[in-house]
Amino acid sequence: MDLDTHQRVRLYERPRDDGQLISLDISPDGRQLAFTGGSRLWVMPSGGGRVRVIHQTPTGRFLVRQSLAWAPDSNSVLGGIHIQGSKGTTLWQFPTDGTEPSALGITLRGRPNLRVHPDGRQIMFASRGSGRGELWAIDNLLLHLSEQSD
Repeated sequence: MDLDTHQRVRLYERPRDDGQLISLDISPDGRQLAFTGGSRLWVMPSGGGRVRVIHQTPTGRFLVRQSLAWAPDSNSVLGGIHIQGSKGTTLWQFPTDGTEPSALGITLRGRPNLRVHPDGRQIMFASRGSGRGELWAIDNLLLHLSEQSD
């Protein structure tokens, strides 16, 4: 909504059969939105425009709500995939350029709420995996991944 004109602007309206829109995050550079809808991870320009699916989970797996966070370079989104019946959520990196996502080799208890520090040196998450609320941090994961890809 434009506060000066009180004009409302709809950026996206999902098809009826496409599941609920659950998680939303804006990229650090402010240019893109990432959101989950049903079993899909979508990206689109933050001012509106073409919506692209960058990942669709197979049957029996789903993207975890609140487990959506942009990498500091705005080129990928981190998210959790939960397999139905399991107790953990696997952390994945989803590039926005359409290349294959990659599992990061980390399984978190429960269905965590992710955040990435602006400098990318820490990934923080809140989890209720033990039955109590817990806060955790993973240090240097994105730095380690970028060093491996060089």
